[in-house]
Amino acid sequence: MYILGKNYVINEVIMDGKFASISADAYETSLILSIPKDNFMKAMSLDWNFNYKIICSMSKKIRRLYRQLKNTVPLKIERKVAAKLWKLSKDYGKTVKEGEEIALNITVNDIAEMLGSSRETISRAIKELKEHELIVTDKRRIIVKDREKLAEFFRK
Repeated sequence: MYILGKNYVINEVIMDGKFASISADAYETSLILSIPKDNFMKAMSLDWNFNYKIICSMSKKIRRLYRQLKNTVPLKIERKVAAKLWKLSKDYGKTVKEGEEIALNITVNDIAEMLGSSRETISRAIKELKEHELIVTDKRRIIVKDREKLAEFFRK
């Protein structure tokens, strides 16, 4: 599961004509532009800049897949959760008094889905990160107190 920001392309895999099992959930108010496959292919045949943006989008997703594969090695779930929260705070962090708040409306279930784990397991991992004083939570708010310390935790 990916969290995408502004100006991302999804479902560009339709080009090969095969079924795509891609779904998307909006965590914030979003504007979605849907382009029929024929129009999409025509735009690609006429506009190099459009092609370039699609290629860059696919390249970014491939790099993410490489990272995800690398992270599938057996790791304690606390380290996986720490790594995911570090990445989310890097990409979507908003500086607050306590540290970096992940400025997304995400739930424990969402994190569990991202990591392919159960909600209960992720809740236990979050509790452990709180006990190590690496994060603070309040309802749906997750604050990373110190990103460097969190990075040390998941890299050890």
